[in-house]
Amino acid sequence: MALTVGVLAGMTVAAARAAARATSGTFDETIYLDLARRAWFEHNTEGFTELGVAPLPVMLAWSRAAVEPFDQASGDPAVYTNRVARARNNAIWWFAVPLVVSVFLWLAVRSGFAAGLMAAGVLALSPNLLGHAALATTDVAFALTVVLSLAPLTTLIESQSVPRAVALAAALGIALATKYSATALFVCAAAVMWLHRRGRRRSLDVLTLGGGLLVAWAAHGFALSPLISSSGSVAQIVTWAGVDSGRALEWLTALRGPSYVRGIAAQLYLERSGQEAFLLGARSPTGWWYYFPVALALKSTPVEMVALAAFVPLAAGRWKRDLDIRVLATAALVFGILPLAGHRNLGVRYLFPLVIIAVMGTAGWLGPSMSVRPRLKVATVALALAVQAGSFLSVAPQHLAYFNLMAGGPSRGYLRLVDSNLDWGQDLPRLSAWLREHQTNHVSLAYFGTAPPRAYDIDAVGYREAPGAWDRPKWFALSVTYLQGVFVCGDPFQAFRSLSPDARIGYSIMVYSTERADVQQALNAARLNACVH
Repeated sequence: MALTVGVLAGMTVAAARAAARATSGTFDETIYLDLARRAWFEHNTEGFTELGVAPLPVMLAWSRAAVEPFDQASGDPAVYTNRVARARNNAIWWFAVPLVVSVFLWLAVRSGFAAGLMAAGVLALSPNLLGHAALATTDVAFALTVVLSLAPLTTLIESQSVPRAVALAAALGIALATKYSATALFVCAAAVMWLHRRGRRRSLDVLTLGGGLLVAWAAHGFALSPLISSSGSVAQIVTWAGVDSGRALEWLTALRGPSYVRGIAAQLYLERSGQEAFLLGARSPTGWWYYFPVALALKSTPVEMVALAAFVPLAAGRWKRDLDIRVLATAALVFGILPLAGHRNLGVRYLFPLVIIAVMGTAGWLGPSMSVRPRLKVATVALALAVQAGSFLSVAPQHLAYFNLMAGGPSRGYLRLVDSNLDWGQDLPRLSAWLREHQTNHVSLAYFGTAPPRAYDIDAVGYREAPGAWDRPKWFALSVTYLQGVFVCGDPFQAFRSLSPDARIGYSIMVYSTERADVQQALNAARLNACVH
């Protein structure tokens, strides 16, 4: 058992570090760097709640040592890459390794060694999961807290006791301090408790959920934040009412509560308002209800798709007699349905809990069901891991860009999905290497990302600049998210969608020679069509 844990941990670390070294800082990482730097250096944590970002994983990954030196700005090219490297190393050890190991240990105990090895191995070789495990962000951290919450929830349902209730409360609180979408875990826990309400001390269940909220508040340092913003919807309603609205508004905005309440409210506001989205060549200001099922079908590996498909009839057939399946299926329903109601179609990373649950549930059933046929069990585990390894190696170390064959592979990914599914600003090192091969570091750049190009030895000028022929960069590099007209005002690069690039950098950047007449014409159109916010 110890040897297996060591192998799984070593495999996860090696794969994640390889991906981390090959990528530049991604869109959210620079934001988290700035939040952590302000928290450590200025003792200012208000930015977390205003953006709806739970602080725990950010503060763990972007530790005090990771963000030093404090007197240099977050985007300072001289120190940026070292900061990102330190934070990513922290994230791998804090989040990725514990996730894989905890899945293995939980299933090995509950369903046998083979089930644990299959599930943990599939997750350790998941391109999508490893792509994000290599980053100092919050998605893998949240996936870990989901696993660490479902385990004590299952044991508490098996046998209600105070120690088990305390363990679940701690897990739920840590989850809520990791990502505010962990409110779904509280819903899941309450639903499972209600399903098993007969013969239980309901007061202990209520105290468990309340204890989770208290632990979450403690993880926020018992910080208080205004519950109502002076510019929010509630304030607008009060102002519209008009009757002594000034005093009423002053009183309402003075109300304070646990800071995570404000953070959850910020997330709900963002979900309700929506963000621009791209799917299969179409754009929408608020997304589509079917975005996540389609994204999952395009980005999942064959093994993950089998697990997702098998888990549905498996859960239905074993619901009454299998507690583990009931808990996992309830969580799958919650995490599968809630994204359909939101309007932020940002990436398949939001479905990591669902994929992990399906893999655990399917592997947990296969292990015991084949206990009388050990050769078949070994063959099944070996086949699953071999196919998953093939998917992993097909795109390594560019795991963020993984698309399955049904989607046309990563080279066709930009026609299906963008943003964190494919292009999160991660390919600056590859662009820098390509420019060096062409004996320059000077480029006109339209970059969907927050990393400073200078940190990767790229001398970039904005595409809106129109230099004279004597100093015009020979190359124009364009992120595919902008190519598809997403997150850029005015769809300025529409003309480029009909042009063939001279080179492709990774799977997220197209490069065009500015000496081409059609490229010059498209750039001029981009400058005319772009709007200024």
